[in-house]
Amino acid sequence: MKTWLYLTAEGLAAPSVDWPCCVWSSAGQRQLMPLNQAVQILKGQAVDLMLPMELCSWLRSEPWPSRRRPNAQAIAFAVEEQLSESLEKLHLSVGTCDSKGRYPVMVIDRERLACVLALLTDVGIEVRSVFVDADLLPQDQALGVWWFGRWILGGGLPARMTLADEGLALLRPVLPSDIQWRDERRENVDQWLSGGHGQSINLLHGDFAPRGKRLPWRLGGLAMLMLLLLNWGASEARIHHLEN
Repeated sequence: MKTWLYLTAEGLAAPSVDWPCCVWSSAGQRQLMPLNQAVQILKGQAVDLMLPMELCSWLRSEPWPSRRRPNAQAIAFAVEEQLSESLEKLHLSVGTCDSKGRYPVMVIDRERLACVLALLTDVGIEVRSVFVDADLLPQDQALGVWWFGRWILGGGLPARMTLADEGLALLRPVLPSDIQWRDERRENVDQWLSGGHGQSINLLHGDFAPRGKRLPWRLGGLAMLMLLLLNWGASEARIHHLEN
C-alpha cells in the first residue's frame, strides 16, 4: 500500500496547516490529525496525495472517432461546452478511454490546485502523485461508499460525485440496481486504497508535473561528454602543432 495523505473536505473552507487530514502508512494504518502533525509523521518522505471530490468535477467526452489517443488539448476543446469556466482557469486531466471510446476528464480550478500544492511544499511535504477520492474506487463495479461523513459515488458508475444523505435519497431511483454499498461506520472500507489504480486519473502533470531528479546515469553521461571534449581538444591541439 502506498503512503497516502488525504486532505479531507472538512478543511476546504479555510486551507491552512490546521487542515484536518488522514495519513495511511504502507502498512495500511489510518491516522487522523491536522496537517501540521502529519508533517512530523511523514518526515519528508514522498507521498501520494488524495483530494476530496468536492474540489473537482468529472465529465466524459463523446466517443472519439479515431482509435489513436488524442492529445490533451484536443480533449479539452471537445469538452469545453460542458465546462462552467474558461479553459485558461482550469486544469484538465484525461484518463483512459472506455470500451465506447469516451475519455474521462477530471477538472479542477488551476489556482486552487496550485495553492494546495504550495501549502504542502511550504510545510516540507513532497507530493509524487495527486488523485481524487471518488476516482480511486475499483472500476469493475458501481459503488457508493460512506466515507469521511458523506457518500462518494464512483467505480463503474458513469459519474464521480459526493452526496449527503438527502442528496442520495433524491438520486437513488436513477442509480443502477446492482450498485454495491459500503459504509465505514459498519465495516473497514479503506482496503480499496491498496488496489491497483491504473485507470484512476493522476492530476500531477503538465504545469504541475514534479520536477525530475538528477539521475546517476546523467552524471555519468556528463562526465563522458567532458572526457570526449577534452580528448577532442587535445587532438586539435596536436594537429595544429604538427601543421605549424
